[in-house]
Amino acid sequence: MKLRWQLILVSLLTLVLPWAGFQYVAELESVLRQAEENSLHARAELIASRLEERDRSLYGSDAVDAQASYPAHDLYTRRLARAPTLDGFSDDWQQATLPAPWHRNADSPGTRYIAGQAGEYFYLYLDTPGLAENMDVILALEDKHGRLKRFRFEPAPPGSTSPTRLEFPDSVEWRIQASRQESTRLAHIEIRIPGIMVEGRMGFLVRDASQQALAGSISNAQMRPGLMIYGSEDLPGLLARYNSENQRVSLSGPRGWVLARVGELAPAEPGPGNAQKPMSINARLYRLALDRQYPDYPQDLADVARLADEVTQSGSPDKPVTRLYAMPDNDRLILSHAIALYNRGEPAGILVVEQVTSRVLTLADQALSRLVGLSLIATLLAAAGLLGYSTYLSMRIRRLRDAASRALQPGGRLHTALPGTRRKDELGDLARSFQSMLGELEEYTLYLKNLGDTLAHELRTPMTVVKSSLDNLEHENLPDSARPYLRRAEEGVNRLHRILSALREAARIEQGVRHSEHETLDLGQLLEMLCNGYRDAFPERRFESLTPEGPCLMNGAPDLLAQMMDKLVENAVEFSPDQGLIQIRLEHADDRWRLSVANEGPRLPLEAREKLFDSLVSQRGKRDGSPHLGLGLHVVKLIAEHHGGRVSAGDSTVLSGAEFRIEFPSG
Repeated sequence: MKLRWQLILVSLLTLVLPWAGFQYVAELESVLRQAEENSLHARAELIASRLEERDRSLYGSDAVDAQASYPAHDLYTRRLARAPTLDGFSDDWQQATLPAPWHRNADSPGTRYIAGQAGEYFYLYLDTPGLAENMDVILALEDKHGRLKRFRFEPAPPGSTSPTRLEFPDSVEWRIQASRQESTRLAHIEIRIPGIMVEGRMGFLVRDASQQALAGSISNAQMRPGLMIYGSEDLPGLLARYNSENQRVSLSGPRGWVLARVGELAPAEPGPGNAQKPMSINARLYRLALDRQYPDYPQDLADVARLADEVTQSGSPDKPVTRLYAMPDNDRLILSHAIALYNRGEPAGILVVEQVTSRVLTLADQALSRLVGLSLIATLLAAAGLLGYSTYLSMRIRRLRDAASRALQPGGRLHTALPGTRRKDELGDLARSFQSMLGELEEYTLYLKNLGDTLAHELRTPMTVVKSSLDNLEHENLPDSARPYLRRAEEGVNRLHRILSALREAARIEQGVRHSEHETLDLGQLLEMLCNGYRDAFPERRFESLTPEGPCLMNGAPDLLAQMMDKLVENAVEFSPDQGLIQIRLEHADDRWRLSVANEGPRLPLEAREKLFDSLVSQRGKRDGSPHLGLGLHVVKLIAEHHGGRVSAGDSTVLSGAEFRIEFPSG
């Protein structure tokens, strides 16, 4: 483990005290929240006991029972504050809709309905995709005696219409009014039915031209329709009698139908007294440590239906369901408590009681808040001091480490300047020791760099003397037995001369790379020109050039790039067979130019790929037996790095031999 983390872990031990304090506060918060939930549960139990005495009178229809109307579907009907305009649009329905299952054909898209009651009329609004002219709507009504009346809305253009009796096509029921509208993908029909015609059960069906059912609350015209679900008129008054300030009570059926809702939750107080008052440091810390993320409170009735479904499907309906929601001001919560109502052991409804509560209850205790806040501040100051000092020490060590890792620059150059050498502590002594060692390494590296050029210069005169002496011996009368030794000596001198020439060439190239001038050039055009020259210089090889269309611009030295390509192509020619293919490819990807030279021939051994570009390293000897110093690929690496690129070697994915890849920054 790093020293920085060790010091940080030691300093974190001081956080045990505030952690213990917050554990105590969290436990207190849990107790207060539980007490609040118990109080709300007691009120819900009181209201539930009064509602259970009413039994079936919770509903506004005498035909309502606790059993579902399956396979028909019951229609939830909401009491509307005002009657909607009969115009075929739903913008004045107050978004009063709940999801419901449907009978529908597998090939037919879904249909949505909204049912409501206002005054002496019931209203039904249908949205159905593709209600074409050859489709009709069946409205089924059932009275208290079980007599079924069916009405058919015939296909008609947009506008007002009235249905006919299904049994008597010539009899128009003018008391039922409807309006049809068409939109891009939906057809809309809004129906108004007098209340005296609705006695508890109603259903509808959308059919095609062949009277095949497409969607609806019933699957065929003869099916008994489902129930009309709505609360009794005096139910809101009963709930309001037991409701208290800043609470809201909702009553729903066992399947989530909202029958009544009374009360208003307290809104956020305007002005600087509450919403604009800045939060104290203690309050912010409490909120950070104790607060949790809560879902936003729904603005429609879907929350009541969902809570009712959770109570019904929980497997233990006697167990209440409690949820917390965030209010829009994000400073308070809504506590929702749902319990089930029963009548003779059968579920009769779901009661939901809601009230506004604080996000963090312990903020109300000012003395506790100040005590925990002061202890926390003192502990945090001590921990912050230790953390800061440990961070400072680790930063100095990290800077020294980074400087040491960057001391060796590309090309063997050394960067000897280290940070912190003027400090009088142990880290300063360590930095000065490293700097002294790097200075000695720099001198030795410089000596090694100049060694080849020095040797070439110093050996040039002795080599000239030896060569001239051997040339003179050739003109002497030597015995035939001495002639082979003379030729061997001449070959050795010539080989040594080529080695010294290569060393001098490498030194000149390094100096030329450092002092070269850059310009904006077209790399693709340069490669095409060089490839044409290689075809003339090496007619025994086949060359292929693949470059992108258009200009391939980069900033570089054309002479150096040409010299780099010469070295790569000479290497590819040397290790490819006669009439072998050498491919030069240029691609652009990720704002970089990718240049590759591949050849047919032998593969590269894995252990040789990392060292091929080092100076005086050769993993593959020349075929003609002449010395191979490994300076060509080293020059390639120098030129590539000078242009901000990098070089790599591996097996070709296109040809059978090796491939050398170079990446340059574009532009």
